[in-house]
Amino acid sequence: GPNIAQNVQGGAIYHLGTQMTLENCCFIENEAASSLVYDSPTSNVLVGGHADGGAIYRVGYQSLKIRECRFANNKAVEYCHPDLNICGEAYGGAIFDADLSDFDDSHLEIDDSLFCGNIPGHIDGESSDTDFEEDMFLEYCPCFGDVNADGSVDVNDVLDVINAWGSNQADTDLDNNGIVDVNDLLTVIENWNECNLDWECKVQP
Repeated sequence: GPNIAQNVQGGAIYHLGTQMTLENCCFIENEAASSLVYDSPTSNVLVGGHADGGAIYRVGYQSLKIRECRFANNKAVEYCHPDLNICGEAYGGAIFDADLSDFDDSHLEIDDSLFCGNIPGHIDGESSDTDFEEDMFLEYCPCFGDVNADGSVDVNDVLDVINAWGSNQADTDLDNNGIVDVNDLLTVIENWNECNLDWECKVQP
């Protein structure tokens, strides 16, 4: 990303006919945007189109496996015409899983991946209610130095580092040296009011 696709499924990938494995990958700020379409090939009546899967649209004839990936700030966006009072529809900010297949071995499998800041929601369709136990789903994307993961690096992160001073608390030990110290405090200060998604996209060991 970033990519813009109008009135299509999948701002980055349209997964159809072959088994696919995505590993150690990043999908950042991809977008699928709906538009107005005619309701049939012979009609002159405009209706709202669909935008499904800001990053990925999965048809479902073969399995899609996603491992150690990051989906950050992807969008499925509905378009509304300002004069005609007609709007499109949008589903699955990161992934829309249509799963049109009746095959038992066709499924969406996600392991050790982070979903954050995707609109509307992260995953929609057939897999929207699936319990991906080892995956993280956050409303906002944490930034380097954003200790409390509220989407910004500010005084609250400084206070969290100070409160954890001398401990080995993982979320405040930003340099992973086993202790919360002055280096972690400096990291917060150096990233003040910034959000480095490129860092967040790197899969941590």
